[in-house]
Amino acid sequence: VLMDDDLKKQFKKLTYREREVLKLRFGLDDNYTYTRDEVARIFKVPVGRVRTMELNGLAKLGKYWLCQRLTASSPTTSTAPTR
Repeated sequence: VLMDDDLKKQFKKLTYREREVLKLRFGLDDNYTYTRDEVARIFKVPVGRVRTMELNGLAKLGKYWLCQRLTASSPTTSTAPTR
């Protein structure tokens, strides 16, 4: 799976380890998906730490995608809700 330019730009906002963990876990560089155990061995950290880095990275990317969707679907002029 090749990353598009938009995703590459968002990946730069992650820490180095978050970025690398996500690339390995989802096969973004070589289409091979690594298990958390394999990633833990590569980084020499506990599996729980890999899980934390993965979830933190996904949360950061999720915030970006949510913001993109909200701004794309919002009207150009904001109106206050009427009661």
